[in-house]
Amino acid sequence: MPCPVFADFFAKVVVVQAEFADNEKLVPQATSLVTFLQLFGCSIGLAVAGAVFSAQLRSQLKVIAKDLSLEQIELLLEDVKAIFSIPVGTERGEAIAAYVAAIQRTFLIGVHAGAL
Repeated sequence: MPCPVFADFFAKVVVVQAEFADNEKLVPQATSLVTFLQLFGCSIGLAVAGAVFSAQLRSQLKVIAKDLSLEQIELLLEDVKAIFSIPVGTERGEAIAAYVAAIQRTFLIGVHAGAL
């Protein structure tokens, strides 16, 4: 985990603990609530990113990898290791390009979320 993300994750916990320093009975509750909400937000973000990646991969395979058969497309949608079952050449290059395009669009979610 990159250091700035790690520091930001715990900075919020420290701020909440400092806010309730005068009432020590609320410190554990406030700390657990902040931690829960951070983990819940990460889970929601991961679910959204997974859905976007799946949809983007499906559309990019149709647009970029036109030479692939339906069986190959289904295998690629199920497992990334299916790329190695495609013969080296144009088809494998198209499949990799479709994966790269899908990942690029998925990472745009993180850019927008980081701006918030």
